[in-house]
Amino acid sequence: MEIPSLTTMITINIFEKTIRFDVTGIIYGGISMKKNVALLVGKLTGGGAEKIAANLSLQLSVKYNIYIFVYNETKNTYSHKGKVIKVESNTSKNIFGKAYYLYKRVNNLKKLKKKFKIDITISFLDHANFLNIFSRYNDKVLISEHNYINADKGNLSKRGAFFRFFYNRADEIVVVSKGIKNNLINNFNINPTKITNIYNSFEIKKINRLSQKTIENKYNDIFNNPCIINVGSLSKQKGQWFLIRIFKLVKEEILDVKLVILGQGSMEEYLKNLTNKLNLEDDVYFLGFKDNPYKYIRNSDVFAFTSLFEGFGNVLIESMASGTPVISTDCKHGPREIMTNEILEKKLKDVEYTKYGVLTPVFSNKILNYDDQFTEQEIKYSKALIKILKDENLRKDFINNQQNIMNKFDLTKISKKWEELIEFNL
Repeated sequence: MEIPSLTTMITINIFEKTIRFDVTGIIYGGISMKKNVALLVGKLTGGGAEKIAANLSLQLSVKYNIYIFVYNETKNTYSHKGKVIKVESNTSKNIFGKAYYLYKRVNNLKKLKKKFKIDITISFLDHANFLNIFSRYNDKVLISEHNYINADKGNLSKRGAFFRFFYNRADEIVVVSKGIKNNLINNFNINPTKITNIYNSFEIKKINRLSQKTIENKYNDIFNNPCIINVGSLSKQKGQWFLIRIFKLVKEEILDVKLVILGQGSMEEYLKNLTNKLNLEDDVYFLGFKDNPYKYIRNSDVFAFTSLFEGFGNVLIESMASGTPVISTDCKHGPREIMTNEILEKKLKDVEYTKYGVLTPVFSNKILNYDDQFTEQEIKYSKALIKILKDENLRKDFINNQQNIMNKFDLTKISKKWEELIEFNL
């Protein structure tokens, strides 16, 4: 959807007195007419969408009264601004209990929207999106889709019909990549006039500054060697078992290479067992969750992304902002858009060296073990990794080129697009 540009200031004369105010409704002279904007998200910690919501609150709080509705316990939150309010509701494993507590949560959320006279509610991730739609009061409902929805069974499955029916009832749908937009239109019959593409936002200068912090002395021996790093939840979506198997091939060519994995998740035990069975336990380091992953990324030679699917791939931008080359599977969706500004239309068959990093064929969804034969995709990925690690000039070219696209994703620039969308809907 095309959003018209907005005039920042308006001047009016009342009883021969000039009053100036901006389009958000802030009157200069003491009377506040700020609109009330709610951000609805499960929590303010833990993931990419949650960080985007927190970042957005920092920028929008200048022009709007911000209320952040959460429905999970939030500790160690991302930096944010606004009034955080817990949407009270219990949970249940029983299907009838789930239905009852969903009704309660929707009802409680509707009461909060009424109490705080919310003008627009912006939600993040599927569950929050549905809550936002179900709890519509007098507010405009803006939902955001941050991930690729599997469309293999989209039009036939109950889940596909659910998305199709309810998403079309939102006032606006914000997607974080053009690939997601095409997926919603082509596979779920979402009204294209409701969809706006706004990329995820990043505090580029802050990331770069944090990346220059000194790593702990106990890790020096790791990063003094050629080093590959991966950051993300240890889950099936991220495909880290492929990276560990690929590392086995890289190790045969570069003896002193190390692999660092930052993150936590349901597959941690499996990945550690796989590492042991491949006799890589002395060279693969699981360092867990880190508040500042950027300093570890910066001290690595290459960031390796092995996701099976994404909505955007935030950590690729964060790695570039940290000054580290990236290699990624050409998965749906995000990596190709970031590196080439193109949309993934067909599966990549061979390694592609772009101006900003390397794309490789996406892996299958199958979880492989230590004794499974190496796949063609794994072999191609390993050869590209070896090339990056051995070619210092190639790494320097990637690092220099990456800085040219950072402004495109900067928080201030992206926030202005959100402001325009909000104003368009007020």
